[in-house]
Amino acid sequence: MQFEDHFKRIGLSDREITVYLTLLQTGPTSGYHLSKQTGLVTSTIYFLLDELEQKNMVSKIEGETKPRFIATDPRKIVEEHEHHVQELKATIPSLLAQAGGTSTTTVGLYEGTAEKKLVWDKFVEASDHSELLSFLTFFPEGLIKEHKKHVMGILDSIASTFKQVRAIAPDITDTDVQPGSIEALQAYVANNKWNIRSLPLKKYSPIMTIHISGNVVRMSSRNPDHALLIEDKNIADTHRQLFELAWENAGKKSEVKPR
Repeated sequence: MQFEDHFKRIGLSDREITVYLTLLQTGPTSGYHLSKQTGLVTSTIYFLLDELEQKNMVSKIEGETKPRFIATDPRKIVEEHEHHVQELKATIPSLLAQAGGTSTTTVGLYEGTAEKKLVWDKFVEASDHSELLSFLTFFPEGLIKEHKKHVMGILDSIASTFKQVRAIAPDITDTDVQPGSIEALQAYVANNKWNIRSLPLKKYSPIMTIHISGNVVRMSSRNPDHALLIEDKNIADTHRQLFELAWENAGKKSEVKPR
């Protein structure tokens, strides 16, 4: 496939392609010089340059008496369009839901601690603030120290947001697992809105923390360091039913006491 075919796919006209490729070959130059190079009249050249500038394909060099223009690096153009493609992909669930006449489903994937904080804020904003249901995992001691500020920030947010909290955690007593999450559990229990039940580690050894409230579900993993946010009533209700089933089979409230 030729260059021209690729540019046509992203919405450029034949004359816009001609001007861009000529400018890419010649380097920074004036509209008058482009007119001579392409055979297009000067007024048309400046019209096309304006169109290309709006599409981020060319830019005007500032601070010169006679305006000159420079072509955008093709790699930057590709990166920008790849970014637009990723944004479009993120809207596919919503588009499909609308096409099917069902309720809208929104899905977002986030990477890294900073973005996981962002997805938590989005979860809180989208939740109904009445009850929070949580499937908890344990944290290695080193991870607690590394991300203590992030973890405690979430705990503070839970304490100030939700009227009631129920959580299911793995029972790490009588195991070789170092209870690095003991500090977090102490903070949970210290808040009297928390009600925690445990399941034996052999039956419940989660690699993700899951929070459910209203019509939104947040999933968070340590390795890879990802978080997923899903806004959908059916998906939230399904996770809520699974939680209630696990809750009925879980042990009594955690005996961990705050220091």
